[in-house]
This record gives sequence, structure tokens and C-alpha cells, in this order.
Amino acid sequence: CYWEGEAKLGALDGVISTRIGELAKAEVVEVTFDPAVIDYKKLVEKAKEMDCTHTVFARTDAQAKVAKGVV
Repeated sequence: CYWEGEAKLGALDGVISTRIGELAKAEVVEVTFDPAVIDYKKLVEKAKEMDCTHTVFARTDAQAKVAKGVV
């Protein structure tokens, strides 16, 4: 349930905001974060630890590469 994921991810240090929605017919949580506090790799790792990630959508090729290495 994306409500649970939103709450868990929103509680992480460095996460500025979260927003739920749908993308490619999947429930998603969009996360805005401060990379000076938590970088993308650590964010994806934390999401995986908290069982908040089944699919990761990335904004850049670099993020997609990082996500593939983690998930």
C-alpha cells in the first residue's frame, strides 16, 4: 500500500516531501529529497530495507543504473 510507503519514506532524514500516485498502472510514491543529506543510492537502499520498493522509477539514466544495482 503506497500510504505505508509514503509514511516510511517521508520519515527519512533528507526527504523533503512525498506524493502518492500512479505510474504505469503501479501505485507509486514520488520522493523529493536533499542529496546533501541522503543520496539517491542510500534512499533506494533504505526503501528496499523497509520493503517499500517493488519497482523503482528513475528520472535519469544514472539513477536507473544505481537502482538496478540495489533492487
